[in-house]
Amino acid sequence: MTRPEHDPGIEFEPHLNAGHSHTPDPSESKAEQTIERDARRGGAERLAAMHAVTEEPFVLKPTDEAKKFSAGSFCAQCGYDMRGCAHAACPECGFDPSGGFGPYLKQRIEQTPSGTQWLVFLIALATGGILSVLGSLFGQLILDSDVGLVAYAVTTPIYEEFMKVIFILMLIELRPWVFKHAWAIWVAAIGSAATFATLENLLYLNVYIPNPTPGIILWRWTVCSALHLGCTTTVTFGLIRMWRSSITRLRPPAVSDAYPFIVAAIVVHGTYNGIVLLAEVFGLSF
Repeated sequence: MTRPEHDPGIEFEPHLNAGHSHTPDPSESKAEQTIERDARRGGAERLAAMHAVTEEPFVLKPTDEAKKFSAGSFCAQCGYDMRGCAHAACPECGFDPSGGFGPYLKQRIEQTPSGTQWLVFLIALATGGILSVLGSLFGQLILDSDVGLVAYAVTTPIYEEFMKVIFILMLIELRPWVFKHAWAIWVAAIGSAATFATLENLLYLNVYIPNPTPGIILWRWTVCSALHLGCTTTVTFGLIRMWRSSITRLRPPAVSDAYPFIVAAIVVHGTYNGIVLLAEVFGLSF
């Protein structure tokens, strides 16, 4: 058998050969920097917990029958009799109650001070204010475009409903333990929406609408503000559902838990925009 021209053994790989100058792919250095940055922020620990074997889709969830067994005597995963076992991992299914996202989340909940919620509230207010300015500017650009009216009715509700709660949504998905109580999510979300609505009204009444009538001013501060607060209230039900499901079940947060409420808010907001546009076609101004 003839020997290949280049030995295919792994020990002859360029990066393992001390006498060979190997230039790594630039993307590898970026990946290494990302890993180091996540490690400093605690992200590596979170990712490790989320990708533990106990979080794999093929791992069965505790059955009703297994739940009936007393803790510490039987495996919470499959119900195997664990009495006499020297290790925490189940020899039958491999489930280890000390690993995975659940214990990691429980530890972070215990370590996070309650005062963190108020910092989140202040950041949510600032975020709502900044995004309200960006949202109103984007809305005006859409109205000035060739497909302004249709696009305004369809796209504006989508980005505005996300803008008002995007910071809280991302925080629940990445750091659910910062919220100790559901009311903290309510305060942060409604506060963000109130800031969003207030600054948006000020922009419309002082910049975008020249010489607004008293009727328009009243409409903006009542109906439009109520629309923003009402839609955000609907979305907040979804955010709390997403957060509570993660905290009580000690599992990674699932944005899908909030989707029905987000879609409902977008539909309500879009319906309002459509009615207003139709009214303006018939000579009514809002």
